[in-house]
Amino acid sequence: MLSDFLVPEARKALAVSNRRHDLVAVTISDPREQVLPDVGFITLADPETGEHIEVDTRHPEVRRLFAERNADRRSATSKVLKRSGVDELAIRTDEQYAGALRRFFHMRQKRFR
Repeated sequence: MLSDFLVPEARKALAVSNRRHDLVAVTISDPREQVLPDVGFITLADPETGEHIEVDTRHPEVRRLFAERNADRRSATSKVLKRSGVDELAIRTDEQYAGALRRFFHMRQKRFR
């Protein structure tokens, strides 16, 4: 399954599906979503609630917290997948993915022999 797994329900559904099927989570991430650039004031919208907040990205602490929370979320996703027995392959949008896919499935094939 290809996803960014930003929605916690997606991780839970994957764990349930893995009980009956052989699933691999291909987590897709965009580096531009992991680091908040210093661009002054921006308005962010929560897609779930519709709430809007204004953030001053000039402050290093704001950018540090953003990166830290993003890293925590990615780590939590990996832990949930691992606990569920789902193999994960992390792919970044700014990197070539074909080689990573080949290596991942080659290693996985060796493991299941």
